[in-house]
Amino acid sequence: MTAGFSISTGAYVYPFAEAARIALTTARDYLRAHPEIALVRFVLFGQAAYQAYEAVGQRTPSRSFLKMAPPPWKPCSGAASRL
Repeated sequence: MTAGFSISTGAYVYPFAEAARIALTTARDYLRAHPEIALVRFVLFGQAAYQAYEAVGQRTPSRSFLKMAPPPWKPCSGAASRL
């Protein structure tokens, strides 16, 4: 399953925590009705989004469906200042 969540959390400044809550509960509810789906992958941009999903995931009821992979990024200092 591929889905686009947290789209408005960038330029439109929709709160990460609210976007994560909606995305995770929607995915959980959908998976309950569709057990044939083996994987839902949330591709998040940046540490703030990852941390929000991780925090909300800890509080989401019936979170047995949720397995957080370690973030793939490495800190890079000064990269934004060179753009």
